[in-house]
Amino acid sequence: MKTFVDAGLSESQQIADIKGNIEEFGRILSPVKKVMDVVVLAAPQAAIPWACVSFSLQILANPLTESSINREGITYVLSTMDWYCKLVELLVDGEDVSKTLRDDLEEQIVELYKRLLLYQMKSVCRYYRSQILVLLGDLFKIDDWAGELTGVKEAEDQVRTRLGQYQSSSMCGALKGLARAMHDGTNHLTSLIQKQYQAQQDRDKHRDRENCLIDFRQKVDPHHEKDRIQNEKGGLLRDAYSWVLDHDSYGKWHKETHHKILWIKGDPGKGKTMLICGIIDELETDPTHTLSYFFCQATETTLNNATAVLRGLIYGLAKRYSQVYRHIYDKYKDGGGKAAFEGDSAWGVMCGIMNAILGDPMMNGVLLIVDALDECVEVSSRNWREIETNLERITERTSALSLELNSHLVSHAVRMYIRRKVDKLAEKQPYHDDLKLRNHVEKYLNDNSSDTFLWVALVCNALRQDNIIRRNHVIGPKGVLRTFPKGLDKLYKRMFQYISGAMDADLCKDVLAVTSILERSITSLELCSIMGLSQHFDGKVETLEDAVRCCGSFLSLRDGTVYFVHQSARDFLLDKEEDTFANLFPGGVEGLHWAVCLRSLDAISKVIRRNIYELEDVGIAQKDIIMPKSNPLASVAYSCAFWMKHLGESSTERDIKDYEFVNKFLRTNFLYWLEALALMGELPQAVQGIQKLQNVIRGKPASKDESLANLVHDANRFLLYHKEMIAEFPLQIYESALLFSPEESVVRKHFFEDHAPQWISITPGLDMTWDTRLQSLTGHENRVDTVVYSPNGQWILSGSADGTVKLWQAESGHCEYTYGGFGEELYGRAKELRKAGVRSVAFSGDSQTCTAASSNGVIKVWDLKTNQVESYRGHEEELVVTTMAISPDGRTFAYALEDKGIHIWSMDKEISTRTIMADIDDGVSLSFTTDGRWLASSSKNDNIKIWDTLTGDCKQEIYNEDVQEVEISGDGQLIASLNFNVYVWETKTGRLVHKLEYNGYRLLRSINFSEHGRLLAIVTDEGIFIYNTATGDLTWKTSNDGSWDASLAFSPNNERLVVGCYDGTVKIWDLAKGNKNMASGGSAQSFCYSDKHHFAAYYPDCQEIATWGRSTGHDVEVQKFHAENVEFIAMSKDHQKLASASFSGQVTVWETKTGAHTQLFGANPADAKGNNISDDIDDGTGGRVEKIRSLAFRNSFQLACGGWETIRIFNTSDGTIAQEKYEADESVELMEFSTDGQWLAYESSPAQPAGGVGETT
Repeated sequence: MKTFVDAGLSESQQIADIKGNIEEFGRILSPVKKVMDVVVLAAPQAAIPWACVSFSLQILANPLTESSINREGITYVLSTMDWYCKLVELLVDGEDVSKTLRDDLEEQIVELYKRLLLYQMKSVCRYYRSQILVLLGDLFKIDDWAGELTGVKEAEDQVRTRLGQYQSSSMCGALKGLARAMHDGTNHLTSLIQKQYQAQQDRDKHRDRENCLIDFRQKVDPHHEKDRIQNEKGGLLRDAYSWVLDHDSYGKWHKETHHKILWIKGDPGKGKTMLICGIIDELETDPTHTLSYFFCQATETTLNNATAVLRGLIYGLAKRYSQVYRHIYDKYKDGGGKAAFEGDSAWGVMCGIMNAILGDPMMNGVLLIVDALDECVEVSSRNWREIETNLERITERTSALSLELNSHLVSHAVRMYIRRKVDKLAEKQPYHDDLKLRNHVEKYLNDNSSDTFLWVALVCNALRQDNIIRRNHVIGPKGVLRTFPKGLDKLYKRMFQYISGAMDADLCKDVLAVTSILERSITSLELCSIMGLSQHFDGKVETLEDAVRCCGSFLSLRDGTVYFVHQSARDFLLDKEEDTFANLFPGGVEGLHWAVCLRSLDAISKVIRRNIYELEDVGIAQKDIIMPKSNPLASVAYSCAFWMKHLGESSTERDIKDYEFVNKFLRTNFLYWLEALALMGELPQAVQGIQKLQNVIRGKPASKDESLANLVHDANRFLLYHKEMIAEFPLQIYESALLFSPEESVVRKHFFEDHAPQWISITPGLDMTWDTRLQSLTGHENRVDTVVYSPNGQWILSGSADGTVKLWQAESGHCEYTYGGFGEELYGRAKELRKAGVRSVAFSGDSQTCTAASSNGVIKVWDLKTNQVESYRGHEEELVVTTMAISPDGRTFAYALEDKGIHIWSMDKEISTRTIMADIDDGVSLSFTTDGRWLASSSKNDNIKIWDTLTGDCKQEIYNEDVQEVEISGDGQLIASLNFNVYVWETKTGRLVHKLEYNGYRLLRSINFSEHGRLLAIVTDEGIFIYNTATGDLTWKTSNDGSWDASLAFSPNNERLVVGCYDGTVKIWDLAKGNKNMASGGSAQSFCYSDKHHFAAYYPDCQEIATWGRSTGHDVEVQKFHAENVEFIAMSKDHQKLASASFSGQVTVWETKTGAHTQLFGANPADAKGNNISDDIDDGTGGRVEKIRSLAFRNSFQLACGGWETIRIFNTSDGTIAQEKYEADESVELMEFSTDGQWLAYESSPAQPAGGVGETT
């Protein structure tokens, strides 16, 4: 159609051009026509002629205009046709809109197409028709092209209207579809996110599990250790261990449930370890067995103690059984990560985890195997009568398998082992082609081995030496075979003689001597740095390793580490009864320890430096540090960790001058050394070493030069104070550790200038000396109710409400043991069950036994030497214990039983079990003399009474009402009672010796006498106070450091005070240092600021307020004001006035420039209604004043005091009240004025109800 139209337009183009010219003429005449129309109106007679002319002109013009309209119309139709054709192709799929709307639109489009096509077809006909006919038709507008075009446009408008509706509907449909797609997509995306989140959680859990197990794992995996042992011993031979699987003892243990323990015992070298390996392999073939094992090793510090044994067993279970992981992770999460498995509380943590595992129903029937207990420093399985005696106590649960009593079976196993070793020899000359030689060797081994696997292994290793290449080297006149005597010790002696004849004999003997006194296995590089002490060593690693191989009967070299082939080899070298000892240690073992120490310090000094790993971040945590590939500490790792141990093992008879090299090392390298230890995770070695050095120096005669003693003492304080931070962030030793050490610290003075960060400027106010608190020991999970020092001063025992007892090293603070298992108790009127807390602890007089008694009456006694425990119960189980006490010698016990009097029970026959009928209530208190002969008791409803425990008679009664606690001195001469004050009485006469009164508001908590009653310590909410019982003078005090103290005890020499706290910590205080603090100020308690240049602090130890102010440049002005029992202080914004509020409710205002107080006035009167509110204080005259809870200056002339229900603003000039505001049932805790003093902001809290203060625990 378009082709026809285009052709028609082209053919009519010439005619169209002519018509166009004529039409142009018509357009020119048009204005003339309009003028003539106007003229005709003026001449009516001309109207008819002009009408004829006009009509004629119109008729004549029609052909011209029709042609033009057609051409314009066809052009429009063609363009419209193209557009709508393309539009139809772009219409939305019919499925997206309703059928009605789609049909309607289609109908309109069809109508439009009809009109468009009709217009085109009529035009084509016009173009190909005779032009005369066209002209005639145009004269009378027969085709009416304008009307046709209008019809097209109207149809087009209809289409557009329907199309708009269609598009809107289509768009809505599309949007709905999009919404559905988005909804589906969102659901899908949500599902993907959930899956991804779950996957991430699983990955996090897996990573946490891996990290937890990595942190839990020790350096040696028990599984890998088993493989190493088997490979080192030439593999596991079934014929050498299978006999044990058929043995009755093994069968009873394996099959009978009441036989819980299998004890395999035998002398060294009898093959116990390989038997264990064989048993493990057999048990592992049965998937129903829940199994874990551990191999002790005396020369490895991570494998030779009870904590390591438990840790290894738990790790073995965790690797195999996923349900075990949660028990480890609970401790890992709650204990702060890896730190939970290390340090003082590790043993207690391991015990807790193991108990949880054994109590898990999923882990029923766990098999735990421990090899070489004789190499554990805390337990042993050798044929020692003491150990056998202890195991005999549980004979009914133990199956003992003695290798000596089964020698015929062991002998057969050894013969199988010999045959295998000889077959192995046959792989090389001269044994390969000589059956008779092999048989001869086998017979000799069978005849001389004494059924000892180790003997066979050592001889066979010697027979494999490279210098044995011919038959006569073995069994000839000078053959080596017959030189191997029977018995291990004789064999060792023969091997040593062989080494003594070697070309490098001197170096070999030096190597043997050094390795035999080391604390652990050592790498070749580490040994090289120490062997510099030998004049026979050239410093080359290759030379050293050759010497180790030469000592193959004693030492083995595996993966660059030197080990003893067996613990018995080391024992032989250190046996002073053997001739070898004198040959190996001509200067004695102590002399060699000294030499190792000297050489270690020399080697360390050449290696260590600041930031030795060249870390960029000084705040990086130890766990995030990646060791460099070329570890600069590799050669001195052993020396860094153990030089002090060797120093401690050296002779103690040396003069103090001999320790100058130690002085020089510490003054030069102390911080570098600590950094190196922290990087290696060995910082505890520094703490123990410094304290051992401190003890060594204490034993030396006094010297004029105290520099080393002072340095070591300060280094100990430095370490105790900063050890946790240094262990976690090693490089902070140069930043935080130095910065927050006292100004008088020797370490700080020596290193601060060269090592402290340059961006720090120190302002006055830093403590001058170390705090009186030496250590804070953590590990208990609840209040520490009882603490005591051992008579020798080396140990501290603490008992907690969490049901555990901890034994601490007094100097290092290391937790040696954690004991528990006291069971449960009946609690409250409802008699509910809860874990029984430990109420009292004591040591025996020789410090070898410790005793603990719990609130349910269970008594446990531990032998510290054997770690054996015995349990007793001193009363009927169903009775409720309100309080109890143990005599200081740990032999006699007293219980206050609910409604049953005081029950006395003793392990001494002289004191019979008896009950003393006394008035018992919730406030009863009991206290023994040292020998347990005398018992003091008191209660809120009774007087103080002193009982003779032998007879049960009351020997003295002292009237003192409302007694909270009573304490009798160890010698029985004095007795102290605590209520609102502390009273000291003479026991014999009942005479009051001292009444220790308090000014202010203090809650008294606990009292304790020193060993001979010369000192009395009192715990209050403010802190600890110690009095001289002879004079009543205050000799020492310290302020409360934020934790409430619950119990306390003196050290035997009265130089230390151990305190148990409500937050579960155990704190050790230096009493001698405390005397200095009474004069120097001690620790600040309250602080306030005027601006960034002016502030004040209150020092309760010296009852003093100090202010600091910087006026110009760097000049600092310090003022001091004496004030007693201050609780709050405030400073005006212009720093001209200072105010203090005391516990007694008095407010003092000071002039900061002159130091004089300008006003002293009492706080507002207490509640006029007479309510017994908790903040009321006795004013000393029978009246009551309100306790001040907060202070704030409005300006220099007015001061706001906040208290119970009120805020009062006082005029500082005369103390009168300027304003007053009441806040019902609220205690105003904090206040602050706006800069212009127009607004006051305060924070309040609901006050406690009438009736007093209730305490929660």
